[in-house]
Amino acid sequence: MAVVSIPKVIVEKLVERGIDVETYVVDMLAKAMGLDPEAVAEAHLELAVKFLAEGKALVDRDPVQASEKLYKAAEEAVRALAIRLNLSEVLRRVEGRGRWSATDLEKVVLMSSERLGGWVRQSWDAAWVLHV
Repeated sequence: MAVVSIPKVIVEKLVERGIDVETYVVDMLAKAMGLDPEAVAEAHLELAVKFLAEGKALVDRDPVQASEKLYKAAEEAVRALAIRLNLSEVLRRVEGRGRWSATDLEKVVLMSSERLGGWVRQSWDAAWVLHV
């Protein structure tokens, strides 16, 4: 896997706007390349696995940072679910705004729970507690 550096000024501007850098880059590249939804969902799932591993590695050394990474893993998993389940109402709203909101993520969790079962909601609730 290639490592890409993003200029600090761009990262700072994204963070100022409350935009997650990795998610934004994945979404913009996927859009520019015209990737199919399956590939985009897989990319978000790959980010989820990355954040999960990073969070696990930090649990004993830095619990605050670990909980942030673990929450980001849950966010990416929810994004992958939205794409995989083709939750077009939410995806259109996100694309129009150019970023995900907590409301969008919550909507995906509720819709996914209806389709897949209550475990989705329970998992999200656990992740939210880590975040808060």
